[in-house]
Amino acid sequence: MPRTPPSQTSLFGEAADPATLVTLDLPRASQGKAQQQFNKLSNQIRRERERLAIWEAFLPQLHSRLERELVPVEKEIRERQLALVRALDALIQRPPPGLRLTRKQRDKVCATLLDIVHNLQSSEADAELDALCERYTERDPEMQELEMAFTEAMLSDVFGEDFVNGHTASNVDELLQHARQQFEDHWDEQVHPKQGRSKRRASAGPQAGQPSAAEASTAVREIYRKLASALHPDREPDLAERERKTGLMQRVNQAYEKKDLLSLLGLQIEIEQIDTKQLADLPDARLKHYNQVLRQQLEALRDQLRELASPLQSWLDLEPRLEDTRAVESAVHARIRSAKRLVMSLTRDLEWLADPGRQKSWINALPDPEASLADRDFLAMLMPTTAARRKPGRRPGRRRR
Repeated sequence: MPRTPPSQTSLFGEAADPATLVTLDLPRASQGKAQQQFNKLSNQIRRERERLAIWEAFLPQLHSRLERELVPVEKEIRERQLALVRALDALIQRPPPGLRLTRKQRDKVCATLLDIVHNLQSSEADAELDALCERYTERDPEMQELEMAFTEAMLSDVFGEDFVNGHTASNVDELLQHARQQFEDHWDEQVHPKQGRSKRRASAGPQAGQPSAAEASTAVREIYRKLASALHPDREPDLAERERKTGLMQRVNQAYEKKDLLSLLGLQIEIEQIDTKQLADLPDARLKHYNQVLRQQLEALRDQLRELASPLQSWLDLEPRLEDTRAVESAVHARIRSAKRLVMSLTRDLEWLADPGRQKSWINALPDPEASLADRDFLAMLMPTTAARRKPGRRPGRRRR
C-alpha cells in the first residue's frame, strides 16, 4: 500500500487506503445536496469495506476453529447416535434374557429409535438408517399417519398454513423436504429484502433528476481514460518511471474492472491529476453521476457482506441482518459447548442401556409415543441449532439424541 503523499495528509490517514477516504473538503454549511450525498456515500463505503475486511479475516479463523473443535465432536455425536440406534434395534429384535417388553414399552423404544433415525437422516443419507426407518415406520401405520398429521399441524402453527398448503408429500421425510424448501425461500427473502425492490426500481427506469446507469458508467469511463492517458507505461522512456507507472496502471485497471469510482478518484489525486478543490467544484450534474456509481458500489459491498454472513446466520439461528462477528463467535462457542454436553448425555444413555439392572428404568422414563410426537425434533432439518441448544438429559420428557 503506497504511503500518503505529504500534500494529501488532510485527506488520507497513514493506515488507510486513500481510495476509501475521498471526500469533498468543504465546510458542511457550504455543501450542496449532491456534495453532501457524495461525502455520505464515500464514508458509508469506507465503513462497509472495513466490515468486509473484518469478515474476510474472521472466516478462515472461524473455519479453522470449527474443524478443530466442533467437527470431531459432531463425529462423536453421530457415532454415539448410531450406536444407540443399533442398541435399541437389538433390544427389540433380540431382547436379552430376562427382559420382556410390554406393548407400551416396545412402542416407546420404537418411537425413540425413529426419533434418532430421523435426526440422523436429516444430515446424511445412509442405507442402514433408511432400512431401520422403513422397518419401524411400517410396523404401525397409525403411528405414521399420526406423525404426518402432527407435523402438518406444527409447521402450520409455527410458519402459517401457507407453509404446508398444497404439498404432495406421502410421508414425514417428504413433508420435511417440502418445508425445508419453503423455509429456505422465506429466509432468502428476509436476508435479501431489497433485491425485489431494487429490481422493480431498475425496471421502472431512473427516477426524475437521477442519472441513468449508462450516464454513470460513462463518467467512470472518462476518469479511466484520463488516468490511462497519463500513466500508460509504453510512453515513458525512463525505466524507473515506467516501472512506477506500470504498477499504477495495474491499480487503475483493477479499479475500472470493479467500477470502483473512489479508487479511480483517489488515483487521480495521488498522481495530482486533480485535487480536492477541483473535485469539490464539479458541477452537480457530474456529481450526481458519481453518486449513482457510489450507490451501486455500496450495494455491491453490502451484498458481499450478506453473502459471507448469511450461511452462518442460518446455521447458528441468528437474526437476519445480524452481521456482527462477535455474535457469531458467541453462538459458535455455545454450539460447541452444547455439542460436548450432548456427547456426555449419549454416553450415559449407552451405559444405562447396556446395564441389565437399568434397562427397564431407562425405557420406562421415555415418554409415551403420543406425547413424544409433540416433543420430537421435526424441525431439525430446518433449524438444527434450535434443537442443539436444548439442555440434554432432562427427564421426564423427550431429549434430542
